Amino acid sequence: MRRFFIEEHPSDLLISAEGENFCDLVLGIMEGVLSSVIDSRKGCRRKEERIKVSFTDREELFISLLNELIFLLYYRHYIPLSCQYEMREDEATFIFSGLKCQKIKFSLEIKSATYHDLLLDLQGEKKAAKVLFDV
Repeated sequence: MRRFFIEEHPSDLLISAEGENFCDLVLGIMEGVLSSVIDSRKGCRRKEERIKVSFTDREELFISLLNELIFLLYYRHYIPLSCQYEMREDEATFIFSGLKCQKIKFSLEIKSATYHDLLLDLQGEKKAAKVLFDV
């Protein structure tokens, strides 16, 4: 089960999430993003998206993947709902099941996920992440 929390920050958007695995953390953070930036959406239909990401460490993978999803949200009006992934040593492929919308009205524009104050804890049963987004 995944959960997200919007945390106070003076100028940007700070979101934390908890979950059972890597996908839970990504989707939890994105749920926080969606709840913060979308006013309304229209004409949505189911769609699958594949994203391939090269990385040197888990933090780079996490931030790169979030930035890809931010791009898909703002420029292709894609909302991820679930995911599966296959991870290799330095590359991961994610398959997202979600919604492709004809129109999304945004209340806030996110520029990118940042490494500033990044927390990514993948140890133990409960995984956790905290990401600061530049708005």
